[in-house]
Amino acid sequence: YHAAARRMRLGIALFALLAVPSTIAKVMLSGLGHNFDLESWALFSDLVRDGKNVYAETYRNPYGPIWAYICAGAAYVQARVFDA
Repeated sequence: YHAAARRMRLGIALFALLAVPSTIAKVMLSGLGHNFDLESWALFSDLVRDGKNVYAETYRNPYGPIWAYICAGAAYVQARVFDA
């Protein structure tokens, strides 16, 4: 039992050791620029948060309908966490 618990703790520690720097690297790299998709997602989040129809307001939506709401939710969290 103790060996299994020790392996579990070691696995969690290893995951955290790898996940934290990976997340930091992704955040740092995201500041270097963006592409069409990122601009589209920001546009979708603004449209949804303004109560507008994503399909009626832009031609840039090859994504599923739920994606606009996911983008809006992410923008909402970002605004609350980072006061943006």
